[in-house]
Amino acid sequence: MITMNHNNIEDVFPMRDIQKGMVLLSVMRPEEAVYHDQLIYQTPRIDPVLFEKALALMIEKHATLRTYFDLEKYSMEVQLIAEQISYKVAYEDISHLAAKAQEQHIKQYIARERQKPFNFKQAPLWRISIFHVSRTDSVFVFQFHHAIMDGWSVASFNTELFQICQQLQNDPTFRPALLKATYKDAVLEEFAQKKNTATIDFWKKEMADYKRLDVFTQERMVASFKKSYDVGFAQKLRSRIAADGISLQTASFAAFLYALSRLSIETDLTLGLVSNTRPAIEDGDKILGCFLNTLPFRFQMKHPHSWTWREFFLAVDQKMNVLKKNNQLTLLEITKATEERPKDENPFFDILFNFVDFHIYREINSDAEEAPESDALDLESYEVTNTFVDLTVSTAGGCCISITSKTRLCDLASISNVCMLMWIACWNATSNSHH
Repeated sequence: MITMNHNNIEDVFPMRDIQKGMVLLSVMRPEEAVYHDQLIYQTPRIDPVLFEKALALMIEKHATLRTYFDLEKYSMEVQLIAEQISYKVAYEDISHLAAKAQEQHIKQYIARERQKPFNFKQAPLWRISIFHVSRTDSVFVFQFHHAIMDGWSVASFNTELFQICQQLQNDPTFRPALLKATYKDAVLEEFAQKKNTATIDFWKKEMADYKRLDVFTQERMVASFKKSYDVGFAQKLRSRIAADGISLQTASFAAFLYALSRLSIETDLTLGLVSNTRPAIEDGDKILGCFLNTLPFRFQMKHPHSWTWREFFLAVDQKMNVLKKNNQLTLLEITKATEERPKDENPFFDILFNFVDFHIYREINSDAEEAPESDALDLESYEVTNTFVDLTVSTAGGCCISITSKTRLCDLASISNVCMLMWIACWNATSNSHH
């Protein structure tokens, strides 16, 4: 039983399994800034007064922004919600610097910030910095620990925050409506799923005698590759696969599977597939929190000449649908059920696939009255997980493939070759050709 044992606590409830894993890895390897996310946005110049008022309303509304963790004092690992928190938004005017100097200044700043790990025993587990880069533009830097927010939550946070700023301009007394659901509800549902024998039996059968995909050397090396395609390309690709009811997520993931099978010469492949466990309830899409689960996606490849591209993509789509029906059991519980012995902290896989399609950003962009007037600065966000290779496909602004590798791949499996083969597969998705 969990009981509150000190002041300024609004609520206390268990941590989710994925939160525990993220926090423990951050504590074990603080020098790597694992799960210390830093997201950077160039925006129209931010009004500090409006921004501070909007942020205060967000903190009051969303318990996640007042969350911290305790892994020691209670009978289990818990997350606590503070009634009040102390925080400060950092502002700096660097509009007198040239664009290159501004870029260097901000890059050095976020590098220094990564050397300041979050104190998990104290809220907030986020930081905000605003750099004014011109008379008309600002750079908004949002840092947070991934254990409190997933990507959708960040998109929701940014959207609502700046929409409240606009509302306050028109009505200084505006207050956002409270949500009809809470993050705590989702956490308690996860605990209930741990007793679902049908799901447990599914994963025992699914992962029996699996073979770990090994395309790595022992050399640690950080490398990255990013390729962006415009909206026109994304629309053509969606149209090309829509006739078969195949989503861009399925096409991208299937293409990645194909690329890895060709480069590794393996037929039994297991990759990590990022899954969303956000509850399908009223206001469920508006809750801030970490609703992620990572599923071991196991797929048996046939010989390339034994099926068409269409058959291959539909087979992957069918398998993804099966896993979606069994995605409520956490990776930790799947590991326990199958008696998997993790390798270097990662059970089952060292390669992770994530598909990002946050339509909530398109909503705010369509409502925006203005866009930054200055040329965009060359700044990149920072996100690091504990897998060896992370591949993210994002639909923001069209379609973007981003691969990060923290361990050198074997000779055949170069990052650029993976990307090239991925899009060869995608473009042939609806072709009946065997080639």
